[in-house]
Amino acid sequence: MPTIRALEHEDCLVLATSLLGAAAFNTESLPPIVRIEFFIPHAHLLPLVDIFVTNAGYNGVTTALQNGISLICAGDTEVKADVSRLVAYCGAGINLKTNQPSKDQIKDAVKLIRQNSKYTKQARKKQRDFASHDSAVEVCDHAEVLVKQNQQRC
Repeated sequence: MPTIRALEHEDCLVLATSLLGAAAFNTESLPPIVRIEFFIPHAHLLPLVDIFVTNAGYNGVTTALQNGISLICAGDTEVKADVSRLVAYCGAGINLKTNQPSKDQIKDAVKLIRQNSKYTKQARKKQRDFASHDSAVEVCDHAEVLVKQNQQRC
């Protein structure tokens, strides 16, 4: 809800996911720019967005960076705090350092990302970095090296 309220008067479309889908909300009270779904596959959605407001889950953040999307991270539990810090450290987004951001925190972060192209530039730099790797091949290459090293020890 803080994201919805932060952006309700902006020229944008807010796509939100909820474990209960739209049934969790009084959809009549939601701004017309909001769409709520139970689930939207990140791989299909993120290539189409400009900014991703997230709880800093690893899959969503990784997929966003693979697509060059700037992030606003609001997660400080589990590994989400580390993921949020890394997003901010690499410059691809903003770490709000909380699980419960206010609408003003989100609104200010969206405004900052829209006004400062450095976040998008860094997200696109990460996108190029991801694209430069073939992870399946690299994992196999590393595994072969480890197997050979282990064989030499025996």
